[in-house]
Amino acid sequence: MSNDLFESWEVNSFIGTLSSQAVTSAQSIRDPRIRSCFNEHMADFNHSLLKEYENGYKSRDDILFEVEEEIQLLIDQSYIAGSKGIGFIAGIMQVAGGGALCAESVGLLCAIGAPMIAHGANNIYENGDYFINGNENTSGWLREGYREGAKLFGLSESGGDIAYSVADLGLSGYGLFSKTLRPPFIPQFETSKRFKLFHYLTADYVYGYKAMSNTSLAIEGMADIATIKAVSGYSKKD
Repeated sequence: MSNDLFESWEVNSFIGTLSSQAVTSAQSIRDPRIRSCFNEHMADFNHSLLKEYENGYKSRDDILFEVEEEIQLLIDQSYIAGSKGIGFIAGIMQVAGGGALCAESVGLLCAIGAPMIAHGANNIYENGDYFINGNENTSGWLREGYREGAKLFGLSESGGDIAYSVADLGLSGYGLFSKTLRPPFIPQFETSKRFKLFHYLTADYVYGYKAMSNTSLAIEGMADIATIKAVSGYSKKD
């Protein structure tokens, strides 16, 4: 086999490995139609890589680098999608629930509704930032406020994180058992080009949310479990 043929075989092998990882990652998407769209997207991406190599725009090493980077992104997105996706959607539910609570009580229960909105907005920002920019450890303004408050009492930042998580858990618990309105939609981030899987996972969450009457309860329940684990983690730091 000549060097050119061997190199071409290597490039096809690299792209085949990416295709296999894409199929594995696609299992995170429950809806078959959305999963099919993701698979088509990845097939187009793989085809474009091959064409760029064949037309001389990219070398064998360029293709290898892109394939390895994309595989790692898919693995990372699959791993983090659960906690970040649930946290993001739970945040939207908190905002909608808090707003509905204030509206339905004609402002009488805004003492609970306003903190729900604040925590929800902060959770949307912290979890949503990973969808858009890939920042896994984003800290929102409200969490920073808790941390600064903890310092005033002579505690560490972890103390503020624990206080934030406990408050978040309490507000989410109230949302679980109150009959407030639920959000009619969940926004998608069309501009998130590096995170292909997240785009389709977001659409999958939307479809699942609309299709299942108990999805909101399940999401908030899982979000509460994640919060409890976070509190445990912060406690161990101290």
